[in-house]
Amino acid sequence: DSLLLLGSATPDLESRYAAETGKYKYFELHERYNEMQLPAVSIVDMKSELRSGNGGNISVRLQNELGENLERGEQSILFINRRGANKLISCGECGHIYRCPNCSVALTYHSSNRRLMCHYCGYSRKPDPFCPDCGGLLTFIGAGTQLIEEELKQLFPDAGVIRMDTDTVKAAGNHETLLERFRKDKIPIMVGTQMVTKGLNFENVTLIGVLSADQSLYCGDYRSGERTFSLITQVVGRSGRGTKPGRAVIQTFTPQNEIIRLDNCILVEGYADVISMHQAGIENVVASSGTSLTTEQIKMVKRYTQNVTLLYDGDSAGIHAALRGTNMILEEGMNVRVIVLPPDEDPDSFVRNNSIEVVTDYLKNNAKDFIGFKTNLLLKEANNDPIKKAAVIKDIVETISVIPDPIYRATYIKECSTLLQIPEQTLMNELNKMLRAKYRKSLGVKDEQFPDNNIVSPPQPVEPEQIKDSSFYQEQELVKILLAHGNESIEIEDTDDDGNPVIYSTSVASLIIDDLKNDGLCFNDKIHKRVFDIFD
Repeated sequence: DSLLLLGSATPDLESRYAAETGKYKYFELHERYNEMQLPAVSIVDMKSELRSGNGGNISVRLQNELGENLERGEQSILFINRRGANKLISCGECGHIYRCPNCSVALTYHSSNRRLMCHYCGYSRKPDPFCPDCGGLLTFIGAGTQLIEEELKQLFPDAGVIRMDTDTVKAAGNHETLLERFRKDKIPIMVGTQMVTKGLNFENVTLIGVLSADQSLYCGDYRSGERTFSLITQVVGRSGRGTKPGRAVIQTFTPQNEIIRLDNCILVEGYADVISMHQAGIENVVASSGTSLTTEQIKMVKRYTQNVTLLYDGDSAGIHAALRGTNMILEEGMNVRVIVLPPDEDPDSFVRNNSIEVVTDYLKNNAKDFIGFKTNLLLKEANNDPIKKAAVIKDIVETISVIPDPIYRATYIKECSTLLQIPEQTLMNELNKMLRAKYRKSLGVKDEQFPDNNIVSPPQPVEPEQIKDSSFYQEQELVKILLAHGNESIEIEDTDDDGNPVIYSTSVASLIIDDLKNDGLCFNDKIHKRVFDIFD
């Protein structure tokens, strides 16, 4: 007998079901082969691009990302899945898509007879002059690789572009010839069809662009959602396969589609809860034992959303088990909220006993911030016992310490000082002590070797390219803080000329920019410098 080995990052539903039920033997790879982090994914709403005057096929966001890669000498792959002359009609204002009233699949526009047609039952109709939902202008979506290649040459006239589709492969003799040119000559941009989505391994590719996710998503096929998810997941995985982190930009006129957008992940304890909630119309539900995510699940969820909601059934033991596992999610910089269901209800019974409207309203109106929820819960259990309260303070500060964003850490310290009824500075001192301890541990040294006032990293040889990359990503993190919090006000403690303590208000942007100027530093990247100049 022969052994058949099936391998895929995105198996079809039948194969996955056969593996889950034991028909197939099932083996999982829990880490990416090079242990690199999965690419960060951004979604661009092309309706916004139209409103802002960009009628092209490449969004401003993707143009900027391509420009950054060109400056750094890194390569990019753009994917567009054009299928013949078929076109999709979508509203540029609300994203309305025409669907077959009999089969529920998207209708395909045929230019030969100027009608929308269903490829299953034969239903056809003429498109409306304006959107039937909002009255907006209807847009034809259907650019191909050749048009994208021409557009890229107009945007980046000095950049090399290689096209990979059936026409160019026939002309070159085989696809390996084109791939070798892309690798050997380090051509900056490759644009192609499904040929570029699987099996490619280029270490210098750090950016993937999915130019029109809607074309395969609404192609009139019952499996279009499943196949589009597979294509997008596979092509995004072409980015960041070497030592440099990867990014991906997905362009769509329908960012609300569940295949493309995961705007909030609801975490429940059992698969029965997942099934019940999906049947009730609640999307993006993930099950994991103990209401906690594994490292691999966290990485997968983070590719699509920064928001996780923990759904508790009110069981005290279950809640405490989940509290212990949530730090892993916070470490990734994700936003965590909590919803506690009514007494004697679990997710399965709650959705079965109530209408979808009641369930949706409850989930919407009862979500609480995780750290605030945890603080109040532990304080209630401490019941004014000073020893237990001290343990609560340590627990809460330890949770805050895992959050990577210093602005968010400071915000939570301020909020928790009110809840815990202790001075903000006391919590801040405890936080700094924990952060210093973690820093020492990362260096592998003991406390007496590095006193608090003299923490120095031992010198290590650094390559010039590492310095360049490190400088760029440090700038990138500062730019993120400027864009997200630059206009926010914060209070600074200082002393006046007579040595008296004073408190003054300033903006986050002013604080960052003044520190950079005092140290004689500036941004080197052109786009980063533009953001710096805006806030300066």
